Amino acid sequence: MDAQQLRDGGWLKEAKGIYIIKMPMPFPLKENNCFLAETEHGWALIDTGVNRKENREVLKAVLAAIGITWRHISSIYLTHHHHDHIGLAGWLQEKCDASVYLSPPDIMAFNTYISSDSYMDKVYGTCVKAAWPLDMVRELENDFISIKPLLEPLPVLAPLHQDRILSLNGQDYDIIAIPGHTDGHCVFHSEQNQVLFSGDNIVGHTLLHLTDWPHNSIDNPCDIHLSALNQLQPLSIDTVLPGHGQVFSNINERITLINNHHNKRKAVIYDNLRQPMTAWELAKTLSKSQTYIHIRRLLLAETLAYLQSLLNEGKVEYTLVNGSYLYNRKSPG
Repeated sequence: MDAQQLRDGGWLKEAKGIYIIKMPMPFPLKENNCFLAETEHGWALIDTGVNRKENREVLKAVLAAIGITWRHISSIYLTHHHHDHIGLAGWLQEKCDASVYLSPPDIMAFNTYISSDSYMDKVYGTCVKAAWPLDMVRELENDFISIKPLLEPLPVLAPLHQDRILSLNGQDYDIIAIPGHTDGHCVFHSEQNQVLFSGDNIVGHTLLHLTDWPHNSIDNPCDIHLSALNQLQPLSIDTVLPGHGQVFSNINERITLINNHHNKRKAVIYDNLRQPMTAWELAKTLSKSQTYIHIRRLLLAETLAYLQSLLNEGKVEYTLVNGSYLYNRKSPG
């Protein structure tokens, strides 16, 4: 593909001097975005897509269209550790000799759960406490095993700290932690350029999950996530470059929508808790039966997040029964 074919096909776009590359993936969202910008020491990629031949070919065509080679890519910055964002990082690191940066909490999660060969050992106890059936835990493990090739070879990861300033196309970008979608999810913001790389925290066409259970260690992911998102509202942002979907500008409207959505869902969980129930029993009241294992996982993940928020508010209590937590409304007084 030449430059015109890339643009005509929607594979390559530009916004505020940033190249936006569409990368197909075999997950429900179908595709995600990675970004390319020049730095003082070569070119930088922000997120990478999964490691599939078609994505490697798209990147090859994009570099040729821009007029650079693999060796011009010197750094890769990851908003978070999920397969669709980190997948090509190891392959690119070998090809380009690029440094790959990820936040310390996500390095820990990636090494513990995603790149590990003992997934069941790491998550089993957590899943039992949420009363998640063993067959679903095994299904989740098998799914992670089946998609692991999408992120191989594994990259050597360097810590991306918040005190670092990224310089992209001569503009300074602050690194801001927005935990929730993953424990160490980061966004990149330029006050000068009024651009935000939002990763998967805020996209323009849907709402993505606010916690990564059972891979998270944050005690109260719902409240922490919404509080962190709200801190973005005063910033100067007229262009949001999301991890999925199209560029958009109405960020404060999206943040308000996200707050309202999760607060309503939390109220539903509380309303449905009319008798002692496990987290999984409550999760099933939020949605009809889902076939995709990760949708079931994330349905339970958000239910647990809402329960933790309600626990912190003093509205809910729990007891441990046969290894699983049983939740109930807290009696007045």
